Amino acid sequence: MAVDLFAEAGFQSVVAVGFCGGLRSEVSCGDLILPHAAVRGDGASKTYVPESYPAACSPTALAAALRCAAEGDQQLKTGVIWSTDGILRETRDQVERWHDAGCLGVDMETSALYTVASVHGINAVAILVASDNVFECKHTDLNYLRRGWQAATGLAVAICTDLASGS
Repeated sequence: MAVDLFAEAGFQSVVAVGFCGGLRSEVSCGDLILPHAAVRGDGASKTYVPESYPAACSPTALAAALRCAAEGDQQLKTGVIWSTDGILRETRDQVERWHDAGCLGVDMETSALYTVASVHGINAVAILVASDNVFECKHTDLNYLRRGWQAATGLAVAICTDLASGS
């Protein structure tokens, strides 16, 4: 809904900050994930385009995010994530399937964000904070989560500024 409204209002870019569960051993609570693409397991994006349509961030927004992270000496893990409809509803089989496929994490919004933004011709990128690691059954550490959230929001502001300036 937000991306549809942003498109109607004439926005050219959107930067989202959210949470994900880690699916790889190297993903710990508080880590920042920059998904360049998402497996479309959500229901919303299917109402916009066929299932074969990719959910990928825009090259412009990806370049801005990588540039801002490098300038701020911010560590990011980049790769593909899996988006699903139900919070904390993934089964062990699903977790293992998407881990084995190489996905870094699981969230609920990124595939819809990227798909709908692409349909509207809007630059989009998401910065996700790992809240836990569902593959390794490691729980949330609020101190790490807080630091990750602060880093992600600061990075998001830098990306918005970069995109607005047309760097």
